[in-house]
Amino acid sequence: MKTLVRLKKLLTLAGAALFASAASAVTITIDRVQQRYPWNNLVDIDYTLDGDVADSAIFEVKAVVDGTEYVAHKFKNQFGRTAGSHRVTWNTEGDGVRLFTKNATVGLSITIEAPAGYDTVIFDLDAGTYTKMTLGSENYASLNTDEYKTNKLAMRVIPAQTFTMIGGSHTSGIAPHEATVSSFLIGVFELTQAQWAKLTGNWPSFYSGNTECRDTRPVERINWDMIRGTAAEGIAWPEAGHTVSETSFMALLRAKFGGAVEFDLPTEAQWCAAAQAGYTTKFGYLGDAYDADTILPNVRCRENAVDGLDWGKGSWNDTGSGAVAGSTVSTADTDVGTATVGTYASNPYGLYDVIGNVFEWVLDKKVDPNSTEPEVNPVGEYSSTGNNVMRGGSWVHTAATYAASIDSRGYNPRNVVWTTSNTIAWRFGLRVAAPLVD
Repeated sequence: MKTLVRLKKLLTLAGAALFASAASAVTITIDRVQQRYPWNNLVDIDYTLDGDVADSAIFEVKAVVDGTEYVAHKFKNQFGRTAGSHRVTWNTEGDGVRLFTKNATVGLSITIEAPAGYDTVIFDLDAGTYTKMTLGSENYASLNTDEYKTNKLAMRVIPAQTFTMIGGSHTSGIAPHEATVSSFLIGVFELTQAQWAKLTGNWPSFYSGNTECRDTRPVERINWDMIRGTAAEGIAWPEAGHTVSETSFMALLRAKFGGAVEFDLPTEAQWCAAAQAGYTTKFGYLGDAYDADTILPNVRCRENAVDGLDWGKGSWNDTGSGAVAGSTVSTADTDVGTATVGTYASNPYGLYDVIGNVFEWVLDKKVDPNSTEPEVNPVGEYSSTGNNVMRGGSWVHTAATYAASIDSRGYNPRNVVWTTSNTIAWRFGLRVAAPLVD
C-alpha cells in the first residue's frame, strides 16, 4: 500500500550525528534536503563528511512524514564516502512514499558495524540453544556432516557490505546495480527434510520416499505460505515486516529458541551478498567449467556443450523431453533428483548449493528488472500481489540458462501445491536467514 504525502518546501533537517569509524571519528552534516521542482518523488540530500568512511559503512536515510517513520531503500545514485560534500537522491516512490505534505523530516546517519566477533552460529534444534564460534575459512568444511544437516542448524555470518548485485541470464533476472546490506546470518546448507520434519512433524518433499537418504536431502515441494504463513501477517512483506503466522515453519523455529532469534527467509539482496561472495561473474566461485564430481553443481546435465559449459550433475536431460530414468520416482536415491546438501563445492563463505539442487525462496516480490538504482537493505516491491522471487537454480535447470547463483525467477508464492503429481514444486526449497545474535 503506497502512502501519499506531498512536500512543497525545504524539508526540515535532522541534526548532525557523530559515528565512529575504524580510523577516526567522522562527522556527517546534512546541509540541505530538497524535493525536486516541479514537485515529484525525488528528494536531494546534500551532506558533508569530514573524513572518509569504509565501503562497509551503512548509510541510512529515515523520513518522518505526518508522524510516520519510513526507511529509505531506493536511491538514484551512490553515496559518496570520501571527505567532502556529496549529494544522494532518494527515490521516494520506489519505497512506497509519495510526498504531498509540508509536515516531514528527513535524517541521514551512518552506521559503522563492528565485526561480529564470531563467524558461525550453531543452533541445536533439540535443545533450543545456540553456540557462537569462530571457525575460520580453513575449517568451514568441518560442518559438512550429518549432524549439521539434521539435529542442528549451522549458520554463517555474512558481513556488512556494498556490492554489485547481479541477475541471471533468464529474462526475469535483474540488471546489475549497487546494493548495501547490513550483517546477517544465513544457513550453511539449504534446509533439509529432517530439519523441516523436526519442527513441523511432516515430510512434504517429493523425494521423501527413500528413508535411507531423505534426511539430508533439501526439503522441497513447499510454498512461501508454508514457510511464513497464510494469514495477513505472514504474506504482508514488507508492510508487516518479519511478522509471521503462528503455525508457519518460521514461527515454529522461532518458538524453539524462545523467540530470541527472528528467523526468516533472506531478502533477495541478502541472498545475493551471501551467494555471490564477492564475485560479480555469472558463475562466481565456480569459474567457467569444472569436471570433478565434488565440484560440479547439481544442475541439468548437458549432453552437448553450451556456451562452453559442459557440466552439471542434474537429472533433467538436454533435449527438454523430461527427467532421466528414475528421477520421477519418490523413492529414488541421490543419484537422481536432489542431492544430499553439501555434496558439491562450497563458495568462499562456506555456503553449499547456492548454485543448483533446489531453488530458494526469498522475501522479495519481483521488482523492475531494468532498474540500476543503488539500494540500501532493499526489501522488494510494496505490493499485495505479484510473484515472489526464487534464487539459485535447481537440479532441473541448465547451468548456461538458469542455474547461476545469481539467477532470479518469480513464482506465485501461494500457487505451489504439494501433491504427488506436482513436478514443479519438487525444485522449490529454502535457506534460513536471521539477524546477528547476542
